[in-house]
Amino acid sequence: MTGRFYEHNTYTEAKNITYQYNRMGPLRSGAEGNNLKDRSAGTVIRYNFILGGNRLMDLVDSEELSNESSYQKTFVYGNILVEEDDGLNNQVIHYGGDSGNTSQYRKGTLYFYHNTLFSLRSGNTILLRLSTNDKQADVRNNILIVQAAGDKLALLAESGQITIKNNMIKPD
Repeated sequence: MTGRFYEHNTYTEAKNITYQYNRMGPLRSGAEGNNLKDRSAGTVIRYNFILGGNRLMDLVDSEELSNESSYQKTFVYGNILVEEDDGLNNQVIHYGGDSGNTSQYRKGTLYFYHNTLFSLRSGNTILLRLSTNDKQADVRNNILIVQAAGDKLALLAESGQITIKNNMIKPD
């Protein structure tokens, strides 16, 4: 629906969900939701093409599944991610929670491996927003390219911990 943040291309909450081999295109013109919003335990997002949305991925908290052991690990690998324009949020992926109840936020690790991100934004692009300081991201073997100058790419917003190894990143 146009003009609203609450409708997304996909919005799921399940045990052990896998998104695989999908082409997720841009939302309807004027829509302000996320491309992929997920509140699952045991989430695996692999081998997809994801283009556009307020955020490409919003991986946030669940009331129902927060006690599952698989809730603490989220895997995102082998995807092609395209950040379209400057009109919406400059964060590519949000990980943790959005309900305000931090006790139910994902407290584990986001494993982000072998992805290709290309941002068409002329302004800033932020790869990850981790909701609180107890969130972690392990970012390895990715290609992270922005169309803008290299100093327009930030790997992490204001909180959380990140491990970065063997990534190809535009200079500066």
